[in-house]
Amino acid sequence: NYVTLNPLNDIDPVGSTLTTGGPPRYRNDYSTSSMGLRRRNAVGGQVEAAQQLGWQDTNSIFFVPNPQGTARLNLSYTQPLMRGRGKVYNTSLIVLAEIDANVAHDEFVRQLESHLLEVTRGYWGLYLERGILTQQRKNAARAAEIVATLEKRRALDALESQVAQAQAAAYVRQADLYRGELAVKNAEARLRALVGTAESDGINPPEMLPMGLPTAEFLPTDLAYARGTALQHRPEITQAIKQAKAGGIRLEMSKHEMMPVLDLVLKTYASGLQGGGSVGDAWTDQFSQGRPSYSVGLQFEVPLGNRAASARLERRKLELRQLQNQLQTTVQTLTLEVDVAVREIETAYREMGARRAAMQAIDQDVQHLDRRWRALPGDDRSSSLFLDNLLLAQDRLAAAEASFLKSQMTYNLALTNVKRAMGTLLQGEGV
Repeated sequence: NYVTLNPLNDIDPVGSTLTTGGPPRYRNDYSTSSMGLRRRNAVGGQVEAAQQLGWQDTNSIFFVPNPQGTARLNLSYTQPLMRGRGKVYNTSLIVLAEIDANVAHDEFVRQLESHLLEVTRGYWGLYLERGILTQQRKNAARAAEIVATLEKRRALDALESQVAQAQAAAYVRQADLYRGELAVKNAEARLRALVGTAESDGINPPEMLPMGLPTAEFLPTDLAYARGTALQHRPEITQAIKQAKAGGIRLEMSKHEMMPVLDLVLKTYASGLQGGGSVGDAWTDQFSQGRPSYSVGLQFEVPLGNRAASARLERRKLELRQLQNQLQTTVQTLTLEVDVAVREIETAYREMGARRAAMQAIDQDVQHLDRRWRALPGDDRSSSLFLDNLLLAQDRLAAAEASFLKSQMTYNLALTNVKRAMGTLLQGEGV
């Protein structure tokens, strides 16, 4: 719907007495207004119904009646026969808007999966830091127990060098505890930030304890199945497909716009006129005295060269080619990502087994060295050597325990990452 107002006042010199009948300047006061409805249908046709009202007063003696009110009721329909015709062309913008909405939804899914993977990584990161802190406390307790044993044996056979050596190891391990506690707090803060908990703004938020345990079961994934699933569910691929489809639609629109303009124009109207400037009487007169008038015509237009439309068509062709190449690149990139994620599961599982075996072997070495050291007299030269080896072995055991725990986290993250690579992470987590 629309409303237009157009008041004007003209005072122009005249070169013919036939314009005014005597006055040297032609004065023309008039105003027009129009309001109506205009709508385009699905096949490109435009229907318009409008009511025009006008008032005019001049100083010409030939203008009768003066002043006068005018009214005209117009009804017109314009139907494109070439450019702009057809339901496909005229609904293309709606289809493009729907594709854009779907592409935006796919982008939301992609970002949500990435964020969920970060939350999972943050959870296992907290589990890892807490596990390492527990191992560090256990290692510090070993050193403290050795120091306590040497203190009891100081008056009997323990050497001062052995006591100092054990105390130094205990202090170093205690320093590691401080860093471990800080790492746990940082991991908790990161996880709170990822999930947006209300306690993230507090000075002393409550402690976070992971409840789920990492799995040690081997869960293989078939590579061909993973690739096929990714092609069906990855939002990046559906995005690229929809964008290529939108590029094809825009290309067809540009091809359509290369055609000349040929419109069928149908018009009918009824008009009225009254003296004394009575616009209301003129409006009534168009129904009581006026008779319908009509016109039928064709409007034809051919741009010379049509360079603008040709340039748009060439641009759409290049855009579609680019989108098709992007789709191919996306498929190749995601296929590589799936392959890497699937292989990572088997590799991480094997690494976890090797780390476990190494940890167990070092633990046996620590137990053997501990028994030998306790069996030797404190003032024996071999006792100091065994004590040094025992402390080093305990540090190696703590490092091996941390490496095994990291391999567990790597394996569990690999299981989550392969779901994201296949595009099934949200379904797997019930989102």
